[in-house]
Amino acid sequence: MSAVEAGSSAPRGEGTGDNVKLETRDRDFVAGALGVAFAYVDAPKVRDALSQLAESGDEETTLVKVLADEGVLSKRRSEKLERATHLMEMLRDAAVFGSIALNNKLIGEDMLNACMEENRQKGFKTKIGPFLLDKGVLTESLVDAIVSRADEVLEEIRR
Repeated sequence: MSAVEAGSSAPRGEGTGDNVKLETRDRDFVAGALGVAFAYVDAPKVRDALSQLAESGDEETTLVKVLADEGVLSKRRSEKLERATHLMEMLRDAAVFGSIALNNKLIGEDMLNACMEENRQKGFKTKIGPFLLDKGVLTESLVDAIVSRADEVLEEIRR
């Protein structure tokens, strides 16, 4: 068992590590959901584009690119959707990381909220783990343990 426990309230998500990427399909599902929520695209077109991606096996091409190439999304909307998808990933990663840190009493709720707010004001340029490390709130070994545990929990959830 890792030095850091998951706790039952850790939200679902994935890719909390700095060098851990989302599986392409997971990122594409987020982009598709946002595209539908923004009314940029309808669900059947998202499903069709996801099927095209799955059939192509191309791990570099994204759902947003497929939709843009098909003329479903304008350049402006595809850029906005990419930014929104990235923001959602950052928020999910921070929520998973923060929940594990809170559950293990490694950080207080007020401190975490203050750091999250400061990170938000800076445009989420840094993931929350390295941000807390830079602030001196957590040590590198604690950040690494939290990231490792978060990735384990999220992998279990995906199964």
